Amino acid sequence: MHVMNCVDSTTVKADAFDAKDTVYAVAASSKDVSTGDNQQLHCAGEGKGYCQVFIKFKGSPETCGSTATDSGAFNVDSGKWAVVQGVTVTGSCYPAVVVVDSQPTSCEKFCGRCEGAEG
Repeated sequence: MHVMNCVDSTTVKADAFDAKDTVYAVAASSKDVSTGDNQQLHCAGEGKGYCQVFIKFKGSPETCGSTATDSGAFNVDSGKWAVVQGVTVTGSCYPAVVVVDSQPTSCEKFCGRCEGAEG
C-alpha cells in the first residue's frame, strides 16, 4: 500500500500494522511523507488483505492552529493508495485521507487545491 501527501508545507508519519495486530506497539513499516511525495509501506498478509495504517502530521499544520494533532486510523487494502488531501479539526487535528485504487498523477490533478492546504 502507498501513502501520498497532498497538504502544502506538511510532513506526515505513516505507520502500517498487520491486519490482525491489536497492540500497535511496533509498526510493520513506517515512513515520513513530505508534501507532494509518496512512499510504499508493507505489512504481513499484504496481497491477501489490508494494512491498518495510522497517519499523523509531524508538527502542526497552520490550519490546525493551537489544536493538538492526532492520528487518523485507516484500513487500506493491498495495492491501494491513501492520499492525505486536507486537514480535519474535530477535537483534535487529523489528516483528511481518501483511499483510491491507483496512483494519482499528481496532487493538483487529484484534488485541485486540497482542502485545508495552505499556500
